[in-house]
Amino acid sequence: VILIALVCTCIVQVHHFEKWSAFGANITDCKFYQIPYREEHSGAPMCELRFSAGSTDVLRLPDFGLMASLTYEPSVERITAGLEHYVPGWRLESTSRAQQRGDDWTSFILFTSPDNSTSVLAVEGSATALDALHDVSLWMVVALVQFFGKLGPDILTAGWGPALSWHTHWFGQRHTRQKDTYQGVTKQVKEIMREHPERKLYITGHSLGGGVAKLVARLVRAETESNIQAIGFSAPGTSLTFDMLYGFGRESLSDVPDITVQPEND
Repeated sequence: VILIALVCTCIVQVHHFEKWSAFGANITDCKFYQIPYREEHSGAPMCELRFSAGSTDVLRLPDFGLMASLTYEPSVERITAGLEHYVPGWRLESTSRAQQRGDDWTSFILFTSPDNSTSVLAVEGSATALDALHDVSLWMVVALVQFFGKLGPDILTAGWGPALSWHTHWFGQRHTRQKDTYQGVTKQVKEIMREHPERKLYITGHSLGGGVAKLVARLVRAETESNIQAIGFSAPGTSLTFDMLYGFGRESLSDVPDITVQPEND
């Protein structure tokens, strides 16, 4: 019942998202207010995090959040205008829409800095019925186990979680095509690393997009020993899902952590 309601809601909302924009009907008609940044009074350590973006520039968590939000914009023109407003000088290098590729259900955008030293690949979150099905495909197994853990014994703790992941991988999801649903992101990341090895690369996304970003970053680190990092916003946990899809114990020697920003009321 919950699944049917979720898909129906997304179907109803899809036409809304096709026209929706954070900038209204015309970005030139928007009035923006500059909010002073008070670094010395900040009480949230994560807000002070800085991420390298070339020799002279840095990115902060809000920059990644704004780039992730641009994936919901309805057109390339709106995305470009928003990018110029949020991070002047950065450019939209490429876009990829889910409906343009068969089994791949993920849409994403690649942003690059003015000096080509840094790229941010932003993955779109849940906005359509296809995205709702994508959520179900990737997270439903773990979500159901966690739900029933609230009603009875919590089998995800004390070693049961890894055991469940191992069993599910070898006797179930190893043979499914769930990994194909975001293969475009994985291929794009590996292509950038191969063609631009000197470039710093981050992956970001909101909700479903943040979850996919963390899955791909962890996979690429395990396969290439790179230091690629994912920054997710309201993204689901991916530890058990990753083990189910790729096998338990597939870890990287890199100590780069992925970051998830989660509001207290989400």
